[in-house]
Amino acid sequence: MAKANYGVNVTINAEAARPIAIESLTPIGIAGYQEGLEKGLHFYINVSAAMDALKELGSGSIKNAVKGIYDQGVETPIIISVFEKTGDDSVVITNAQNAVENFKFAKSEFSYAPNIIIAPELSGEDAIKGALESTAEKLKATAIIDLKA
Repeated sequence: MAKANYGVNVTINAEAARPIAIESLTPIGIAGYQEGLEKGLHFYINVSAAMDALKELGSGSIKNAVKGIYDQGVETPIIISVFEKTGDDSVVITNAQNAVENFKFAKSEFSYAPNIIIAPELSGEDAIKGALESTAEKLKATAIIDLKA
């Protein structure tokens, strides 16, 4: 314990870095595939609720994306649009486009519309990139797109 002047006692200690949780009201829309989750729109009030719901499910791009957001310490509403990843590539791309476009109906269904839209693992495809851009423009949202570089 260190002593300061004039009889005031202070304690000095060093603590290791710790995560800082950030609460946000900016809904994030995730379009992707997820084993064990019914296709269509799903809403979770925060990332922790989404993690709890996805914990027991199989693998998928949605679970990976939600875990990435959770690992960053962000608590925000999550809107998920699930599609089936079955068939050849053209069918998967069409399903993904439809999932992205389903975000247009989120406001009427959940009273929340996404302000950020992502389609992890697939947003580098030109057709999905176009769907992300047009949906984001309609919702006045931001689409995050992967580059093929």
